[in-house]
Amino acid sequence: MTRGFSVWSMMLLLVLVGHSSFASTWKRIKIPGAKCGNGSPYSVFVRDQDPSKLVIEFMGGGACWDQTTCLYRAWIYPVPMLKAFGALSDSDNPENPFIDHTNIYFPYCTGDVFAGDYIGNYKLYPVTHMGHTNVRLAIQYLAQTGIINFKAVNDLALVGSSAGAIGTLLHAKYIETFVHPNAKKTLIADSPGLHFGPRFWSQFSADAKTSFKKAFNDIGLKIDYDDGFVARRIKPVLNRLSNWKIGFLYGEKDQIMSEYFGLISKEDHKKLLLSEEGLVETCKSYPNTKMWLYDSDDHIFLLFQEKYSLKSMEGSTAIGFVKQVYGESH
Repeated sequence: MTRGFSVWSMMLLLVLVGHSSFASTWKRIKIPGAKCGNGSPYSVFVRDQDPSKLVIEFMGGGACWDQTTCLYRAWIYPVPMLKAFGALSDSDNPENPFIDHTNIYFPYCTGDVFAGDYIGNYKLYPVTHMGHTNVRLAIQYLAQTGIINFKAVNDLALVGSSAGAIGTLLHAKYIETFVHPNAKKTLIADSPGLHFGPRFWSQFSADAKTSFKKAFNDIGLKIDYDDGFVARRIKPVLNRLSNWKIGFLYGEKDQIMSEYFGLISKEDHKKLLLSEEGLVETCKSYPNTKMWLYDSDDHIFLLFQEKYSLKSMEGSTAIGFVKQVYGESH
């Protein structure tokens, strides 16, 4: 089970490791007080383009909660300068609807789906799970230093895949408070899971559960640690995001979020996703929310070209779906 996440995390880093020509277009901004899982200083990447348009991308990767999973499921070290962070932060991709936006990229190196605020004291070494704190510190620092003029932003987009998709849901309302009150807002959550098995939460430590409970309570999601079917409690979150245009992308039988992480079969993941309390049916009650479905066990669709060109059962590509959601907010 750990092998699936370690391979996926390493694949991300190997594909995205960049060249010096790319580095000149991005600035690495060290965030005071923020840390990666191994205790190293945490940085975000910024690319200046149109100051009135801002896209914030949360990197994906595996989650971890003990010594073994933090070594093999997740990346807990500083992320190197990257060539292209994904289809939606790539200024060389003509299909990117955010091609002219200023970018902030949040690397993922804490193994806590951007929800953590605790130290995991494991057998051989502590792991600093402060992904939630890192985001807040970074936004505050970028605003206070004027590196990003948030008040000039009238077009805000948050995008993320896997753990990064959870990050978009966790931090949208907080980031919204920094931009112009009438800014257009788009949220793209690619493969965020949320449809796990009954034993899902048993994997996490008491410290992790306490930290997660606080982070999710802040957005209205009341976690039941005896129930991994998180999506059935998502309505308060969507209610609070009623002024956003939201797009979810899912592989119906997502192998990572079912077998590797959710402790259920791929078929059971599909049943939960399509059930009456699953996110597909829930989204039908929210006119600002759309769903893109792919009948496969694929996980994440917006990081690699061969994936974002895949077509849903309704015939739209993943990148075309993003364009549709973003276009409707304008």
